[in-house]
Amino acid sequence: MALTPQTSKPKWSDPSATWKDDEPPPLMDMMRSEADVDRFHNREEQSPEAMAQAITDLKATVDTLGGRLAAVEEGTSGVVHAAKDLGTNMVKMGDALTRRVKELEFDAERAAAEAASAKAEAASAKTALASERRAREKTVRMAMIGAAVLVAAMVGLIFLAPKLGVGRANSPAPVLYSPNAPAN
Repeated sequence: MALTPQTSKPKWSDPSATWKDDEPPPLMDMMRSEADVDRFHNREEQSPEAMAQAITDLKATVDTLGGRLAAVEEGTSGVVHAAKDLGTNMVKMGDALTRRVKELEFDAERAAAEAASAKAEAASAKTALASERRAREKTVRMAMIGAAVLVAAMVGLIFLAPKLGVGRANSPAPVLYSPNAPAN
C-alpha cells in the first residue's frame, strides 16, 4: 500500500521569495489547520541524485542563513558598541553640563556678592560724605557762633568802655599843688 502526499505544494518557505500584496505571506501557509497538514511528506522515496541536490540546497541555505546570522550578530555588536559609546558620551555631556551650571551659579553668586559689596561701599561712601558734610556744617556753625560771640564782646566792650573807665582816666581837676589843700 503506497501512500501519496495529499498536496503537491512545497512544505518549506523560501526566505528569498517575495509575495504580492494580495497574497498572504508564506508563514500563513505554515499556520494551516491540522486537517490540511500532510504527514507523509518524509516518506517519499527520492533518487540519490535528488537527495544529493536536496542536501546541496540545504547546505547552501544553511550557509546563507549563517552569513545572515553573522551579519545580524555583527550589526548587533555594532549597535551594542554604539549604545555604549552613546551612553559614555551622554555621561560626559552630563558632567560637562553639570560643571557649566555650577560655574554659572558660582559666577552669579560672585556677581551678586560683588554687587552687594559695591552697594555697601557706595552706602558707606555716601554715609562718609554725609558725616563729613555734617562735620563741615557743624564747624561752620561753630565758627559763626564764635564770630558772633566775638563781635558781641567787641560791641559790648566798645559801648561799656566809657562806663568802665578804660578809655580815658578820670583825672582830678587841675588843682594846684598846695600843701595845705584838702585831699579829695
